[in-house]
Amino acid sequence: MNEVNLKKFKVIQCPKCGKISSTEANIMFKCIICNRSTKIKKKNEFGLALNILKTFDDPMEATNFCRVAKDVYHNKGELTKAGFFNAGDVK
Repeated sequence: MNEVNLKKFKVIQCPKCGKISSTEANIMFKCIICNRSTKIKKKNEFGLALNILKTFDDPMEATNFCRVAKDVYHNKGELTKAGFFNAGDVK
């Protein structure tokens, strides 16, 4: 199979609606907003079919990164600048 070997927890962005979320999936990802299913596999020699922002072994690191990534993507970093999230926690 064309499965990608990454760390256990992945922070990904849905290719259809842009929703940023974390998942443990290794083969298929289904967006909870738009219900689009996307395979996590090699698209071609240029990269993956799914936008994986970062991978983690620890679920708390993935959750923290996901929160900061959502803030930066949707709010242009305003909440992080205001101190609502601690961007320093994300490695």
